[in-house]
This record gives sequence, structure tokens and C-alpha cells, in this order.
Amino acid sequence: MEQLTASMDKIVKSIQEGHAQLRKASEETNKGLNKVFEEQNHCRRDIDFLNQDLNKLFNVYHNMNPQPQGPVLENPYHQEAIKPDALLEHKERSPSQYQDAYRMSYSEKEALKKLPEASRCPKFSGTGENNHMELIYYTYVLLIDVPSIPDFWITARLNTEFEGNASIWYTEIKEIHGRRNWPWWKSIIIQKYSNGTWIWQRTMTFKNEKYSVDKDPHEWCLRQYKRLKTIDSQMNIQMRSHKLLTQLENAVKGRFNKSCTLDDIANTLQDIIAKKKLAEVPKKKNSCHNGGSTDHYSSNCPNAKKKVYTIEKVPEEESLTWDFESESMGDAIREKYDEDQDPREELLVEYQEETQLQVQDIPLESGI
Repeated sequence: MEQLTASMDKIVKSIQEGHAQLRKASEETNKGLNKVFEEQNHCRRDIDFLNQDLNKLFNVYHNMNPQPQGPVLENPYHQEAIKPDALLEHKERSPSQYQDAYRMSYSEKEALKKLPEASRCPKFSGTGENNHMELIYYTYVLLIDVPSIPDFWITARLNTEFEGNASIWYTEIKEIHGRRNWPWWKSIIIQKYSNGTWIWQRTMTFKNEKYSVDKDPHEWCLRQYKRLKTIDSQMNIQMRSHKLLTQLENAVKGRFNKSCTLDDIANTLQDIIAKKKLAEVPKKKNSCHNGGSTDHYSSNCPNAKKKVYTIEKVPEEESLTWDFESESMGDAIREKYDEDQDPREELLVEYQEETQLQVQDIPLESGI
């Protein structure tokens, strides 16, 4: 028995040692896998940075060596350029022609998921107030929020953001210069539309549109603020707010301090409008129950007060008088019935005729 117990103890110890070794081995394998995953993530980041650097170098080379006139579909990974005419002639294309002109990295694909839809982007038609700076500021804010947006995504959306005359101008410039990056398009748009005439028109529109009570405060402040922002982009928020106060009356300006913002101006104007509407509500006029006047109350009425039991004299109606010397009351009533026959007599005659007919219809043989 002692030998059996000793052998069993040895077996248990060996099993425990085996479990401990397996635990250590599993921990080491987990550490190794974690290191592999970390290295894989580092490699992926390095590849993304390399792709971004290559794209920047390609854009620099593309700007230094402009394309010939006419639209050309160029693949950055191939030296050959495919013209649109050649694509129309050959319907069956090779897989290389279907290859994208730009290969997105993993970070760029994730960035595209965070961007708004194309339908939510501002539109620019080149008519009206011609505010092309809204389009530029919208793209500027997107680049701040998502800095890893690929450049081709911004330039591709220009096809849907331009409308009307601006769309015609955009297609003509694109046919001449080909594919360009966003900074190039931004400078061309500002050069085309931010001319002296446009700045003068925006300035005069800002000065002529004074604030009035019939306008919505928030919409008016937003319109004027956008005009100031496009006229002079060097002004800060406080300078624009002070410039906006010049379009208000002096009585309203005194309610603002030096550090007021656009929201403060709009909210204060809203309060002024609400109080003015309350002041314009007509007050209840004084009414005197004694004389019906609106200048005073009945307690201050100078006229004599009416008593409850006093009855006003009502003009008597003309009563019917009978001239007994000429005719009697009976004669007058008889003449009235002669003129207008009593309908009861007609009913009596009809009843008598019906009874006579019924009597004639009874047979003689009956015992009635």
C-alpha cells in the first residue's frame, strides 16, 4: 500500500508540473501573439504614412509637369495615358484600365465613413449674391475635422457642388487643365469670383440692409455675418460683431457690451421685438355703465346715476280705434271674413261632400 501511495503521489506531482508548464507556454504564446499584432499595426501605420508621402510627391510632380490640353484619364501607377476616344472605340477593356487612379489606405477609408453625404454639401451657381466662399469654408472645416481626407474626394465632389453658370465654367477649366488638387482649385475659384465688383456689391448689400422689426433677427444676423466674413476674411469674430452693430439704431446699441457675440445680438433683438409686441397690444378701455362713455368709469360719471326701479318711457304704439258712429265692431269683423274667407268653412264643405259619397256607395240590399 505504501508503494501505491508513493507512486500515486509521484503521478499527481507530474500532472501538476505538466499543468504549470502548459500555463507558462500559453502565457508565452499570448505574449508573442500580442507582439505580432502590435508589429502588424505598426507596419500598417508605416505603410499608410508611406502612401501619404507618395501621394504628396505625386501631387507635387503633377503640378510641376502640367498635363496637355484636353481631358486625359491618367493612372499614377502606369506611364501610359488612356484617352477618352480610345475608351469609346474598345468596349472590352483590360483589368488594368478598370484599376482605380488612386489606391486608398486603411485610414483614408475609415475617414470617408465619417464624412457627410454629397447632398448635404453647399451648392454654388454663380448667380445671386454669388457666395462661393461658403463652399471654400465648408471644405476648410471638413479638413479640420477629418485631416486624412484624400484630395481626390474633395475635387470629385466639385462636380455636384457647382450648378448653372458655375458648372459650365468648371467643366471648361477642367477640360483645359485636367485633374488638379484642391489648393489649385481653391485659388482659381477665388481668382474668378472674388473680384473687385463682387466685393463692392457685397459691401453695398451689407450697408443697405438695415435691421427692421419685420425681419427675423437670427436670419438677418446670419446673412450679415456671412457677408462680413466674405468681404474681409482677416477680421476676427469680435470685429465682425462690432461691425454688425453699426447696422442697428443707437437706442439698441447701448444694450450691448464690447464682448458681445453673434448669438448675443440675435437674442437681444428677439427680446426687443417680443417686448414691443406686448407694448402694442391695445389696453382695455374705460367703460361707464351709466352713460356708455369710454373716458371714465361709472364711479366718476358726472351724469345722474340711474336707479334700478326707474322705468324708461317707451313710445306708445298706435292702438286700434273703432269709430262706433260709422260702423260697429261686428260689421267690421264680418267684412273681414268676407274679404278673407275662413279656411274652416272650406274644410266643413269638403267633409260633407265625402260623407254624401260614402252614403251613396252603400248597397240597397244591406240592412242599414
